Amino acid sequence: MEKSKNARNALADLAKLPRPDFAALQKPNLTALFQGIGEPRTEEEKKKRAAEATGLDGQNLLHVEPAKRRLVYDLATAKKAVSSIGRLPGLDESFHCIMGGDYHGFDLIIAIQQLAGEPVDELHVTTLGFNRHNMTQLCEMLAARQIGTARVICSDYFAGADADTFAFARDRLARRGSRLIAARNHSKVLLVAIGPRRFVVESSANLRSCNNLEQFALCQSPDLYAFHRAWIERVFATDATN
Repeated sequence: MEKSKNARNALADLAKLPRPDFAALQKPNLTALFQGIGEPRTEEEKKKRAAEATGLDGQNLLHVEPAKRRLVYDLATAKKAVSSIGRLPGLDESFHCIMGGDYHGFDLIIAIQQLAGEPVDELHVTTLGFNRHNMTQLCEMLAARQIGTARVICSDYFAGADADTFAFARDRLARRGSRLIAARNHSKVLLVAIGPRRFVVESSANLRSCNNLEQFALCQSPDLYAFHRAWIERVFATDATN
């Protein structure tokens, strides 16, 4: 009963309050409030440059990437090797050639593959030294499946004298399932297996360029191929990093 009485008293007090005068309130100016929304840009706004209109005017919008060295092999020298050889030797046939400095030892690998018109299944290389261009091209041929696998032996003197180039080549060949090791080597031999054919290059030339007279013999001989492959594989087997 006490609660009902209090509620009646509260309502009675509210009834005594003056009524609000809503007529005194101003109606909002909706036209002014939404003015300009969806309206086309004025001629003055259209004349502004994009950077000025977007707040980017006067800011430095230039980003500079540091230069990256890209190694490109000059295949023109390989074409000279192809032209010099002319054709691949037949079974037990050998060519004996003089290099006059217009192509490199590595170009013989490219020339043999191109003259064969087929991918190289297996490549063995022994050399005193090489350069980054040689190894970059070799890795590209591996990536393009122009060569299946490659195994390279260089001189331990070269590996110590140019450690950066040696590490560069070893790491990139390893990524492509191939190997490079250093040994007490001064021989220069290329073994190229293409299908049933076995080509051998015995040369005075290293892979990299050298502006001196060089000589090489190119033959197709399974027996000579097997002889060189056997001792090269023994060197790989005794490598401490194997």
